[in-house]
Amino acid sequence: MPVAAHAVPGPVHLGSHTSPVSLGFGVLIALFLLVLPGAIVARVGRLTWPTAVAVGPALTYGVVALSIVPFGALGVPWNAWTALFALAVVTGIALGLRVALRRVRDVGAEARAATRGPALVVAAGVLLGGLLIGLAALRGMPNWQSIPSNWDSVWHANTIRFILDTGQASPTHMGELRNVETHEALYYPSTFHALAAIFSQLTGAAPATAYTLNSLAAAIWLFPVSAATLTWRLLRSRTDEWRTAGAAATAAALSASFTAIPYVEFDTASMPNLAAYGVAVPTMVLVVSALRHRDRIPLAVLALLGVFSVHITGGVVVVLFVTAWWLVDALWHPVRGRLADLVDLLLIAIPTVALLLPQFLGVWQQAEIIAGHAFVTHEGKKRGLIDAVVQHTRHLNDFPVQWVLIILAAIGAVVLLVRRIWWPLAVWLLLVVSIVHSSAPFGGPIGAVAGKFSNLFYSDPRRLSAVVSMLLTAAVGIAVFTLASAAVAGGRRLVGMGSPRAWHATTAAIVVAVSVGIGLAYLPRDQFLFGEKYDRVLVDAKDLEAWAYLATLPGAHDTLIGDANTDGTSWMYAVADLHPLWTHYDFPVQQGPGYHRFIFWAYADDADTDPRVAEAVKALNIRYVVTSTPVVRGFVMPDGLVSLDRSRSWKKIYDNGEARIYEWRGEGT
Repeated sequence: MPVAAHAVPGPVHLGSHTSPVSLGFGVLIALFLLVLPGAIVARVGRLTWPTAVAVGPALTYGVVALSIVPFGALGVPWNAWTALFALAVVTGIALGLRVALRRVRDVGAEARAATRGPALVVAAGVLLGGLLIGLAALRGMPNWQSIPSNWDSVWHANTIRFILDTGQASPTHMGELRNVETHEALYYPSTFHALAAIFSQLTGAAPATAYTLNSLAAAIWLFPVSAATLTWRLLRSRTDEWRTAGAAATAAALSASFTAIPYVEFDTASMPNLAAYGVAVPTMVLVVSALRHRDRIPLAVLALLGVFSVHITGGVVVVLFVTAWWLVDALWHPVRGRLADLVDLLLIAIPTVALLLPQFLGVWQQAEIIAGHAFVTHEGKKRGLIDAVVQHTRHLNDFPVQWVLIILAAIGAVVLLVRRIWWPLAVWLLLVVSIVHSSAPFGGPIGAVAGKFSNLFYSDPRRLSAVVSMLLTAAVGIAVFTLASAAVAGGRRLVGMGSPRAWHATTAAIVVAVSVGIGLAYLPRDQFLFGEKYDRVLVDAKDLEAWAYLATLPGAHDTLIGDANTDGTSWMYAVADLHPLWTHYDFPVQQGPGYHRFIFWAYADDADTDPRVAEAVKALNIRYVVTSTPVVRGFVMPDGLVSLDRSRSWKKIYDNGEARIYEWRGEGT
């Protein structure tokens, strides 16, 4: 069979997956798009600049989430112009509410906001943490514009392409993309993808590149900010502002060293989950602060809407943290009074639930599928407990335990105990029990409760351990800053001389040295996890050549392309704007596959003798089939596509040794 790839026009190939922006510049644009819209809304809502920047991503996602569902229902396309309109409307509403809620402002409480010096210290820690994560990305992803080989990345990139093509970004309409034959309703959180689609429009980046750059922006920025925000919240009422700032900055810098987030989540392509975890803590802090600053209640609603709409597990984290804080701390030390605080929380929860109702109904229909996930390790409860305590999930089997961080976290936990900050420890205990249950289920009433809670995280120790990492990051930051301060104070007493500024600078130098040292020590594993799946295995140059050739064939853009749900061919939509039969890796079949799609999947190569195949080809409007090697690890090629070469109904028209294209020549052609 002759190789036809030499006939492919260059622009079709090169323009399909490469980006006109560099890695650093692309991440910077994605970061501005993530932070700036929400920060504008926050500033209009009277938040200070440091707070506005911290909660900006959650509010940006909230603006997107508030828009895409009604836009999708009304047929209003989601694009850069309608997104700008939505931002203008939400900003106008925030301005009106600022005037309307002026009477409930707590000016005295606002005076306790971070002053310039401490805010700059925290910002320095956030920038250091972001730079260390960015360094891991830069070193680990030399092939960042290649097509990743991990599980969910193809779905995310295809969703971005779908939004660009159709203007439909509503999470309740994702069945139109995934259930190609039946268009059976499917809920999938699409807020992350909707924002990435705007990025793609503004920069000209291809969907696959937009997916990568927006994921990197979330990974680099959100977790240092999250660590700083949580640490500030824990300590601000227990110590002075400068010490709080020092610990928060330290936690932000050290957040780059924790493997569970963002590196493992990035490696598994759980990008909406990663982004939702990243904005969960700032949202929690905004919700809690609204009990004292009642004029922030509308902003808290918008941020909470954004978190849930990026991924429901992020919303669960917010609810978990707020509930633990309420039961362990606020119930005994109320802000304005137990009843008043409860009313304020309900004023946040009720509108959020009302706005999320269409999405909750969609999730409810998929409850059995979510509950069906299981990640049992078969190593017993004792091993599960050890793994839970030392943050060692199945994705880290090839790496040693981060003992330095675990020991420092234990020291930080002691500090929290001494300072009577107990709610994070209660959450940690609940999460550890849930991780053990997910790894090695146990019965009884505790097992039943742990099972219900674990199901909210797909019963996945990986997702639960990522939440633990948020708590450990704050604890490690507190520990390192406390130890450094104690060491410097001891040295100052021994020396008995030197200005306070010099000793403060010494503390800062120690903290920076420790943070950078630990970060560089774990850099090899972090850069590996960032770039591991950008390996050009499932989709390489030969696949791209085949799709580029296919794109030039008659009817290729107007018909459905038959493919497998186990190889890399599902990427042809995001890369070449060709419409595959399967838009995600699912094996052996996916939810709502449709009768004809199943027939094709199972019996396409029996077309000479099975009339159902011709019927399916006609019903699905298939003219071409593309196959490729290799397949996703653990999968096999569908039965119907194994022996196409032996079928007279299919003619091979292209073969470059890896990718093959067949044209239908069967009955009814």
